[in-house]
Amino acid sequence: MKRLGGLLVLFVFILAGCFRNGLQAIPLGKAFVASVNLKDSSITFLDAETFATFGQWKIAEPFTGAILLPNQDHIAIFGKKMSTLQIYSLSKGNLVEEWKVGSGIVHVKLINNQTELALVDQYRDSIRILSLDGKELQEVEVGNNPISIVEDEKQDKLFVVNFDDEKISVLHSKTLESLQDIVINPTSAGIMLLEDSNELWIGGHGEGVDIEENIHVYSAEEGTLITTLNAPSMPIKFQEWDDSVFILSHGSNTVYKHSRTTKEMQSIKVGVNPFEILIYQNNVVVAAYDSDEVFLLNPNSFTVKKKVKVGKGPFQLFVRE
Repeated sequence: MKRLGGLLVLFVFILAGCFRNGLQAIPLGKAFVASVNLKDSSITFLDAETFATFGQWKIAEPFTGAILLPNQDHIAIFGKKMSTLQIYSLSKGNLVEEWKVGSGIVHVKLINNQTELALVDQYRDSIRILSLDGKELQEVEVGNNPISIVEDEKQDKLFVVNFDDEKISVLHSKTLESLQDIVINPTSAGIMLLEDSNELWIGGHGEGVDIEENIHVYSAEEGTLITTLNAPSMPIKFQEWDDSVFILSHGSNTVYKHSRTTKEMQSIKVGVNPFEILIYQNNVVVAAYDSDEVFLLNPNSFTVKKKVKVGKGPFQLFVRE
């Protein structure tokens, strides 16, 4: 009985260490793909090697995104209806800080060699820069309802897509000086910079019956339209891999593979209402919002290698290598 009692105490102690404050501890050095799920306010952690689920956090906040911070242990969670950025420790499984930034944050990105955070604020129609300890450093107004942002590290530029406007705001990444406006279609969403060709790929939703069917490719330097590519419907996210660009069109539940060399366009149906795509360890990872699934695609054969059920409403992905 004494041995049984001792084992029980040990088990409780280990369990308490793995689930501090109700959240499972994610060990430092553990590589993962994480799915941010909107419908049940959860984060699902998938093992990077096996792609099997090994943990899930439930967080009682209306968050819509998360970003891994440079220390590789802390994540910042954010949402348009949240008044703070909440900083969680993965290894401790608890909330460690809250930064009072106000509501309206729809996107957060590490910039300037991962030394600062750029916040996309739709309530203030601005880009705000924070230090990694949560202090606000700068802010500049952009267009109406900014939604997407990408950095050109070599040119020290930020490109901001404004959803309810007809322009990309081009800013200096260190001073936030306005450098240029690039004329685009309204209700554009999603942006990718191809550094080798200095191209900006812009997607969009469209509005009402006028659904966006095309990707618009602009010169990042001149701001002129180079070409359009048909990828119906609602192409909103892009990922570059080798000589290909993978395009997520969530209105048609389709991922396209566009060869930059041959111009060939392949397509595959993936889940229901996919919203996010990324490249991880030479795999294409897709989150399908309305089928509660994350898909793993082989980028060469362009076939589904695996699909995994996650929390309800996977909307965004982030990774730790």
